[in-house]
Amino acid sequence: MAAWPVPYQQLDVSTGFGCTHLIVSGPEEAPPILLLHGNLSSANNWSDLITGLSQGYRTYCIDIIDEIGLSRPSRLPKSRADYNAWLFDVSEQIKTPRFDVIGCSKGGSLAVNFAISHPDRLNHMVLLAPGIANLGKPTVDWALYGAPMVLFPSRLTVKRFIQRASTQGYIEGNPVFELMIAGAKNLKSLVPYQPSYKDEELRQVRTPTLLLIGDREILYEPRKAIERAGQLLPDLRTHIVPDAGHFLTMDQPVVVNRLIQDFLR
Repeated sequence: MAAWPVPYQQLDVSTGFGCTHLIVSGPEEAPPILLLHGNLSSANNWSDLITGLSQGYRTYCIDIIDEIGLSRPSRLPKSRADYNAWLFDVSEQIKTPRFDVIGCSKGGSLAVNFAISHPDRLNHMVLLAPGIANLGKPTVDWALYGAPMVLFPSRLTVKRFIQRASTQGYIEGNPVFELMIAGAKNLKSLVPYQPSYKDEELRQVRTPTLLLIGDREILYEPRKAIERAGQLLPDLRTHIVPDAGHFLTMDQPVVVNRLIQDFLR
């Protein structure tokens, strides 16, 4: 948190799955945004975007209940319904009956999961390289760099993944990268969970959605994923972010911030 660039408070709320930790910034009276990070990371991954977002919004950066960070689960979600119940509890505890949501990677898949079940709670949804299988087959680079990190977690395999998945490459001592390494090594008994959707479910999503994918994305081929998303999500805007990989919030924070704020306005 030493790298957090704006004033903040830390908040713990009680849910049916245990204590959930949040980092809260921005004016109290501003419209709320809930932010969901990706696998093997935590709420402080949003430090590159928070300066711009917190100027006009009340931002709630959530430590996902079964990831690294300061949330303390009493039990782990085991289904899509469990993840929805957990996020619903969080929104109730912070008194946000309607909100915008931004999800990156795994967080994007959880945002979509919530939009399917609770469309009345969401105003807008922003998806940053979401981990949704419907968007396309894994790339060869994922097989070469991502799969070894999941199957054989170590400092070496995580560094190789980061080196390929970010256009800035691996930066020694970067706290986000160090957290990923710690998470991969110490959460290896937990299989990273990505909800699986039917195409018919995605076609029912009515929340206005912005999808951003880096032009060097490793999960799926960016242009094919954008095309596929356009066939599935009815109210969708898309953009391929130049010179950005899976870590697009770190690779191109200024561009990503502008696109998000333009969309929300």
